Amino acid sequence: MSMLCLIVVICTAATTQKDPLSITQKLAIKDDRGENWLLKNTKEYKMKWSLSDESPYQHYELSQGPNGLLFAQNFKELIAINADTGETVWKIPSKYQFGVVPTIGSDGSYYKFSLENAKQLSPNILQTDISRFGVDGTKTVFSSIKLHVTKERSIHSSQQVGDSAGNFIVLTDKGLLSIKPDGSTNWLLDKIKTSKASFNSKTTDGLFSDSKGNIFMIFSNTIVSLSTKGKVNWAREYSFTKDYNHVVTSITTGGFLLQQTSAKDYSSYESKLYDMTAKGLILVKEASIINKNLGNSDQNGGYYNLIDNTNTVIDRDYITGKTKWSYSLSKYERQAGLSLYSGDLRVDPQGNVFFGNNAGTVYSLDNKGKPRFILAMKNAIIANANILPINGNSVILTVNSHIVCIEKIVK
Repeated sequence: MSMLCLIVVICTAATTQKDPLSITQKLAIKDDRGENWLLKNTKEYKMKWSLSDESPYQHYELSQGPNGLLFAQNFKELIAINADTGETVWKIPSKYQFGVVPTIGSDGSYYKFSLENAKQLSPNILQTDISRFGVDGTKTVFSSIKLHVTKERSIHSSQQVGDSAGNFIVLTDKGLLSIKPDGSTNWLLDKIKTSKASFNSKTTDGLFSDSKGNIFMIFSNTIVSLSTKGKVNWAREYSFTKDYNHVVTSITTGGFLLQQTSAKDYSSYESKLYDMTAKGLILVKEASIINKNLGNSDQNGGYYNLIDNTNTVIDRDYITGKTKWSYSLSKYERQAGLSLYSGDLRVDPQGNVFFGNNAGTVYSLDNKGKPRFILAMKNAIIANANILPINGNSVILTVNSHIVCIEKIVK
């Protein structure tokens, strides 16, 4: 009899445990309906700091710099912010330009093109200025750079990277150009000459750099490694899948080949890392390498996919490809017209995942699929969040004219 009573007491306690997400706090920040943002699970999370522009039409795009620095580009200026305190380190006039994606160099420098004075000199040559913003706030303009571009659906695409020595590497009308931080030419290569072949630099399929001083170029099935001084380190022929419709090939900042293969309906994709050795490509299976080189790694042997057409986040095992767990919007959320966007998905160094819906709400789960917090809002106009995880305890995000830092409460 006493044992039965004990069991009943335990079960009752378990069923009445309070859902952490039910502990909420209204923040002073409001959405475009005039309703306060709502932070769910304030037992474990808090808003550490926030910045708001006086104009409700302001917009920010975030990029992570080195040593706790955050770059925020709005319509008028580029702002460097201390990610820990929210204090402005420096701000420089810099107009926002739709479709221009900045490049963050391996040394933390911020590069962006200017389309204001751009000139289309030929179908494949676009003349423009490039601005370099050093971490100390120094701005250098590289004037009248003639980019070698490709055009698809009225969008010009160019190839460029920042190397580990602070140089900006860009494909131009005359070949591969390395520009020093002061704007002077470091080197220019029209042909990439190896012991077996000579490649026209303008025909490269991909341009990448790592944190170890390598600059990589992909030519069909040959990968060439250059030093920051423009010298060929090695050139190797590899056999890897080439399917531009379903396979995205890149090289990580750790120096590993990454292939992401999408399903036929583009609903999800499989990620595989390869070590580029002198004897061939070797599939990476070591957890430590996977965790460091997959930007969407769950830090536990898997990686995340967000499937747009089902509004579902999946944690997939890296080796087997099997689903470990999934999270979907509720029936109520779907009926309200809410949807998730794969471009919003971000992961922090501990494998916690973040994603948002089209009304601005941001969700965070740990790598076991357990909800951590929800920052809820109901913007009437589509307002996808720009999410930037800083570490395992804090994340910075921006929606419309607001930037906030959400931090885990350390007890």
